[in-house]
Amino acid sequence: MKTSFFRQFTGSIALLGSLLIAFWLIGCISAAFISPLHAKYIALFSLTTPFALVANVVVFLFWLVFARRKWRIIVPLLALGFSYLIAPSIFGWHYFERQELFGGDDRLKVMSWNVHGMGIFDRPANRTTDDKIIQVIKTEAPDILCLSEFYSLYNNALKPYSTAIMNACGYKEFRFKADNTLGTKIFLGTAIFSKFPIVKFQSFPLHTRQDGQVDVQLLQCDLQVTDKKIVRVFFTHLQSFLLSDGEKTYLEEVKMRNREAVIKDSKTYVRRFSEAYVKRAIQTDTAAAIMAQSPYPMLLCGDFNDLPGSYTYMKMKGNLEDAFVQKGTGFGRTYNRFFPTMRIDYIFYSPDAFKILGFRTPSTSLSDHNPVLATFELQPTPSTIPNK
Repeated sequence: MKTSFFRQFTGSIALLGSLLIAFWLIGCISAAFISPLHAKYIALFSLTTPFALVANVVVFLFWLVFARRKWRIIVPLLALGFSYLIAPSIFGWHYFERQELFGGDDRLKVMSWNVHGMGIFDRPANRTTDDKIIQVIKTEAPDILCLSEFYSLYNNALKPYSTAIMNACGYKEFRFKADNTLGTKIFLGTAIFSKFPIVKFQSFPLHTRQDGQVDVQLLQCDLQVTDKKIVRVFFTHLQSFLLSDGEKTYLEEVKMRNREAVIKDSKTYVRRFSEAYVKRAIQTDTAAAIMAQSPYPMLLCGDFNDLPGSYTYMKMKGNLEDAFVQKGTGFGRTYNRFFPTMRIDYIFYSPDAFKILGFRTPSTSLSDHNPVLATFELQPTPSTIPNK
């Protein structure tokens, strides 16, 4: 009788645990569709989505193998069933597919990279980072290059790197918008380089500081890619969590810290993260509304500072396709500081206008971000140039 009671008790505890783990995943799914403006803290679930998926798979296998009452597999199975809405964006399975990452006629090669100030933060210890970054760009030879945290001089956006990149890599066009300063002589911001003519350029403010400085914006470039086709490229660097390097190191080493101190500090981080999610939601809604007005096929690049399956990701993606989902492998990690997931840099595209041929996220120590590369074949869609 004691054995029977113990078995029932442990079974009930295990079932309760299964329910909690299933609700955890449901919370992660909800975070993809509920704006932080309406439920401030729900966005924090999106930080744990890969772990919630794995936990439910483990629970499913546990009930399948060990449970006498097989109906209990329904609990994790239902949660995993709903996760189809976000799961494909978490992990890429395209290990054995052909990856064509070279340009050519009727093709576009796109590169998006947060270059972390072109190595300015590594000086004086390392003065070669900028040259190495330019060499990577030259080797990859993208037709469209989007760089966030790009370094430019206050009084001349063509210096010290813009002209060098254009000359070394064959770009015809360059546009830059500052969103931050480093001292009094240096701008950091977002830059677009193109081998195609830019027929129209605009920038839209997504966030303005109290001092009036626009520190988050959406860049819009209309590129004449053929005689009768215009492609609209959007590029942005959304609100970050504004963590210092010391705070990032702390989060990496959090397991080594005193438990009470971790709990105390966690409350601070939860508040700060939630505030950043709210700001990013406002920026995301504004950007999505602007992009929805595009009359042309679109490419969207950027550092969104948010993970796949988040509200930011889903809203920015809209009806576009994620290049990683179609051709990527593994977790597609783009931010180097935290392991293992941290895919926060993206290339989205209009699926009716572009056929993806290849995707890659090469690992590098030249920045705290890895570059994201994708190659597309232009599809024979109707002309986007009005008839005269």
